[in-house]
Amino acid sequence: MGDTTTLEAGSNATVENVGTENAARFNFGIPRGANGADGKDGKDGADGAAATIEVGTVTTLPEGSNATVTNAGTTSAAKFNFGIPRGATGQTGETGQPGPAGADGYSPQVTLTQTTSTVATLSITSKNAQGQEVTQTVSFGGTWEDADEESY
Repeated sequence: MGDTTTLEAGSNATVENVGTENAARFNFGIPRGANGADGKDGKDGADGAAATIEVGTVTTLPEGSNATVTNAGTTSAAKFNFGIPRGATGQTGETGQPGPAGADGYSPQVTLTQTTSTVATLSITSKNAQGQEVTQTVSFGGTWEDADEESY
């Protein structure tokens, strides 16, 4: 037996003796068959298990780093860990408009009166946290000097 060669579809088959009359050796050429019609569809297979995806960790990476995503789970139960690089610091924005004027402040009223030659009364009127006027009065006695260094 010699060689066997596949020929183009539609060609004639060939047989050639490459040996001698007493020691024949044949090479065969066999044409390829034409493509057949498509076969029938097979039965549907069983449904597979649904895959799941879960977000694992989200980590801030240094500015200029490449973003990363790694699967810490399996191919059917993925758990993605994300690495997101910090953005570059932006430019300083323009100065904003001035805010509205604040409420008027309140200056306490201070009164020092001498009620007798050795007793004086100090009264301070101010507003408490609820905006109500409150007066505190302290009386004290003794000797003191005024701005003109006069003793009382």
